Amino acid sequence: MKKLKYYLPLLLTIGLLVSCEKSLEELNIDPNNPAKVSVQLALPAGTVSVAGITGGRFAVIGGIWSQFYTQNNASNQYKDIDAFYYTPSDFAATWQEMYAGGLNDLQYVRREASKTGDWNFYLIATTMQVYAFQNFTDVFGDIPFSEALRGDQGISEPVYETSQAIYDSLITRLDVALSKDFTASTNTNAGPADFVFGGDMEKWIHFANTLKLKIYLRYAEVNPSKAQAGIAALNTSGVEFLSEDAALAVFEDAASKSNPFFEQDKRTLNTTQNLKASRTLFDLLDQSGDQRKFEIYNAAEAGGYKAMNQGDFNAPTTVLAPLTISTAKVDALDPVYLISEAESYFLQAEAVERGWGTGDAEALYEMGVTASFEQTGYGDDAADLLAGEYSFDTYFGGGLAAILMQKWIAFAGTQQGMEAFFDRMRTGYPEESPVYHSDPAYEPGLVVYPKEGTTQGQFARRLFLPDTETSRNPNAPSQANLWDPMWWHK
Repeated sequence: MKKLKYYLPLLLTIGLLVSCEKSLEELNIDPNNPAKVSVQLALPAGTVSVAGITGGRFAVIGGIWSQFYTQNNASNQYKDIDAFYYTPSDFAATWQEMYAGGLNDLQYVRREASKTGDWNFYLIATTMQVYAFQNFTDVFGDIPFSEALRGDQGISEPVYETSQAIYDSLITRLDVALSKDFTASTNTNAGPADFVFGGDMEKWIHFANTLKLKIYLRYAEVNPSKAQAGIAALNTSGVEFLSEDAALAVFEDAASKSNPFFEQDKRTLNTTQNLKASRTLFDLLDQSGDQRKFEIYNAAEAGGYKAMNQGDFNAPTTVLAPLTISTAKVDALDPVYLISEAESYFLQAEAVERGWGTGDAEALYEMGVTASFEQTGYGDDAADLLAGEYSFDTYFGGGLAAILMQKWIAFAGTQQGMEAFFDRMRTGYPEESPVYHSDPAYEPGLVVYPKEGTTQGQFARRLFLPDTETSRNPNAPSQANLWDPMWWHK
């Protein structure tokens, strides 16, 4: 934990994302400040910056949109997110931090490591950068890519590229990084500069392979032949995937050093009650006797465990007493998961179930469920549920539906709400309910349109491009509607 003493006081203000708002044009002018630092310093800076966004702001937004949580009816921090009523100005700071912070730092590491032939640092920085770019293009759509981060070359108004073209480039970047010689004498051990695996390059190779698998599965509903070909190539080459978490477990219970979700939602707001348990997930866990409920939600202050209807934040407190509702459980020391062990098994299970991977889909599914239970501290409970209600052959109809529904639950346990949201947009699981939570016909585990939603019954599918971009970069595309699908949406 000593490494935090040196890095996090400067880096983990990211959890709030309240830096001044500038356009990408302005951010590209000075790509590295200071202009020359060691890769040992730039790598952790970039890693924590990316984790601060994906494990902080995105985890909150995705957790609400995936209906793990909903806004408390006695406060208002996330009403706009819960109701799909947000504006282009709301995400300018997030955009700035990712491009000027994480992506920029990682690009610096890639460039410097390439000069010296340090392929260890090159693979780590490339994998983290691909992970970040995928998240950003998945939530914003078309973004600057090949001309981004090149302000030092005079490119102040980078072109926007289509999300699908960026995906192709991400695969290429991973392939190039994985092709390097990791036995070369020019390689150095990342050691304490690597907050994910402590310099273990075999694990980074597994992470990069698993990230490629996740990228190929994004094509599943729109270009299955490409997904199949890419996954077949992975299998033919005999690659190994993650069998443990790719996560940052480096946090302390202190201001600006804690888990970014905790930092944003618990430490710095005027109440810890904003995020309440949503009935969509809560009721499903509750009816199954799934003990993971106790690691996803806190007991209500008034005692016991209870959820509220999604988006019902205007319910009078005389009707719905706020302190009787469970809150999101998040701790200052919680890791930020990039890809969890459970997610890796579910990705592999999906590939096999679709006929594109190798192995046993049912066995991989059960490994994913078990890993999720173990991660939340209830490993002994998995076997009984897998032999009964969570059976691969029957859960939500079995097969692919079982895999994706259990993956959705697992994402709640690792606070990967945005990834759960991406998966629902990609696959249609969880399915949408024809009735609202308050209807007696409601079935747990089906998402509902939030009660106070503002988009005429359509679910949000993206974030707005920041207005700082659309107003200052002439290459920025026209603003999309919130419900416009990404290219990979089902």
